[in-house]
Amino acid sequence: MLRKAILDKSPELLQVFVDKALDENDVTAAIALLNKVMPNLKAENEPVQFNLDASTVSQATTVAYLHSFLVC
Repeated sequence: MLRKAILDKSPELLQVFVDKALDENDVTAAIALLNKVMPNLKAENEPVQFNLDASTVSQATTVAYLHSFLVC
């Protein structure tokens, strides 16, 4: 019964969310809309490649350099 009532009024309900998000800068309404329109972005672990010249950079310096990025 509630589902049918919501479906019957869905265009009006959607417009309320759009108006609140755009006209009233309602962040909660904007998030609710975005969550229904597009999937949540998930963090991805992609390999990172570094081009280091081994002849000028010692192994210890390289490890310290890379560690500085991981600690931040």
